[in-house]
Amino acid sequence: MLDRVRSYLDKLTLFNRNAKMLLSSTIIYSFGYGIYRVLFNLYILEIGFSGAFLGNLLAVNFAAAGISSIPAGKVCDVIGRKRSMVLSTVVITISMLVLVSVEIKAILLFANVIRGSANAMRRISRYPFMMEQSDEEERMHLFSTSASLRMFAGVGGRVLAGILPALFLYYGGVTIPAVQNRMAMLITVFFIAVSLVPLLKIVEERDYVDKKHLTSLKNWIKLEDTQLVKKLLVNSVLIGFGAGLIVQYFNVFFDQFIGMSRFQIGVLMAVGRSSMGVSVFLLPILVNRVGKVRSVIVTQLFSVPFLALMTILRSPIGVGTAYVMRTSLMNMNHPAFNNFMMEVTPESERGTVSGWNYFARRLSRGGGVLGGGYAIARKAYIFPFYITMGCYVLGSLLYYYFFRKAKEGMKKAKWIDS
Repeated sequence: MLDRVRSYLDKLTLFNRNAKMLLSSTIIYSFGYGIYRVLFNLYILEIGFSGAFLGNLLAVNFAAAGISSIPAGKVCDVIGRKRSMVLSTVVITISMLVLVSVEIKAILLFANVIRGSANAMRRISRYPFMMEQSDEEERMHLFSTSASLRMFAGVGGRVLAGILPALFLYYGGVTIPAVQNRMAMLITVFFIAVSLVPLLKIVEERDYVDKKHLTSLKNWIKLEDTQLVKKLLVNSVLIGFGAGLIVQYFNVFFDQFIGMSRFQIGVLMAVGRSSMGVSVFLLPILVNRVGKVRSVIVTQLFSVPFLALMTILRSPIGVGTAYVMRTSLMNMNHPAFNNFMMEVTPESERGTVSGWNYFARRLSRGGGVLGGGYAIARKAYIFPFYITMGCYVLGSLLYYYFFRKAKEGMKKAKWIDS
């Protein structure tokens, strides 16, 4: 057992300098974003907007991310991963500053459109970058470590989000909840801006795609293996729509339906994030046993019973436990899914394929968010969970059917048409 642990940890020492700079940026960015994730929905409701507007605000973010993801992926292939990550982080910083400073509907919607588009480019750039900055031996560990650190850093942000309003009240005399949350989210903007520093230290050496690929609509959407990409996207669409119905509204669900305090919500989300970090960090062990494809299927299906428990239980402890288990399992598979997707994709198309996947997941999630917002406005807290469970089961079964013959493990994946 100790030999396995030592072997696992040894893989982490193989990461190159560029990979370590990305991980550093990820930690800083995720810490700040953790504050935002806990407080933003509540802030929008506290300044007087309805649940329906909140749904619209979140939906345009996901729609913008989805629509812009394909051109963002192509731009990433042409200008490089580093430039894409730096540019997108600058835009995210500016747009989030607007979101926490303005109370005009049109401006909020526009700023969230811009943030969604920039966030798409940042995420799309990350996976090809990690693929190109790692060898087969440590690649799965890099994908898992990146996701794990992102989650653990988010824990710190979520814990701080639960504490900051009280600190502003007792030490700053700020009594208005909306102002407390606004001040807390300004700290988010600071951390996201600081996350630029490690990105600027990256030295990227790669073959750039010819800029002529940006001059033709045909080149924007051209792919070597469209059937493979379509089969990858089926799972993304179903999981994205199902998640959109409930995930963005967990804090509202805990607040308005279960009756948790802000502090309890912050702590619960921090615990959920911590468990995700542990499970993702251990993912390479599961992948080594059953492979990337089956790891995705097993974790998605095992999350469904815990979603069902969330619709039945009413105590904060019971619901919280089910939430932590569901969150850990559903997020555990992301590195395996993304690693498999990158390994079966030609290098010159990794950004583009990553963009297509983000397009499918974000646009479908935006549709789910829109539906979830209207459900919240009508106090229908439970019904979206049933639809989500159906989406998770169907997505898992189809993913198994499409990729059951894939030959892969810890080494490079080889996709075989089913």
